[in-house]
Amino acid sequence: MLSLLLSIKYLLKTKIVILSILAVALSCALLICISSLFAGFIGALENAASDNLGDVKIQPYPGAKITDSEDFVKLLTVLDDVEAATPVVSTQGLLLLGKGDVRKVTVWGIDLQTQSEVSKIKQSLIYQSDLSDPPRFAPADGESEEDKVYGYIGIGVLTKPDPVTDLYDLDYAKSFIGSTAVLMSGVMDNGFEQDRPNTA
Repeated sequence: MLSLLLSIKYLLKTKIVILSILAVALSCALLICISSLFAGFIGALENAASDNLGDVKIQPYPGAKITDSEDFVKLLTVLDDVEAATPVVSTQGLLLLGKGDVRKVTVWGIDLQTQSEVSKIKQSLIYQSDLSDPPRFAPADGESEEDKVYGYIGIGVLTKPDPVTDLYDLDYAKSFIGSTAVLMSGVMDNGFEQDRPNTA
């Protein structure tokens, strides 16, 4: 008891010690806040990547390519731990939405049926998320045209989130649905084949 009273008396007389204790406490509190903030950010980023790309992504190193993607997907789906797999072709391009309105975009070539099995792409669609039918590129039956290529555009390409509410202008994004855009991308070279290990 005496030692406690002496310690309190010493701390009350020596202000520099109290300031040091407060500095350490504030530093620890700041580290805890930053750690929890980044833990939430990393968790949200991992969930977003899993929702859009699936749980595992197999990608060759630059210059290589995976040939016969359909056969490779079949080999993967035979494995007990693999529920579904899908091929994705990715490249860079320019998207012309209107006169003078050009956006730099990343273009994904996907198989919509298998993509919806490995990701939550349907939940990301504005009009098709509530439908019971599987997602599709073309509009309703009878409205598609054979000479056109249909696809989806990410809302982040069309509009920016509000800096305060972090919400997108859905009405502005919906105004682009059904409109015509021009996509320009480079030509993909043949690269060189990446031999796969014998899985038989």
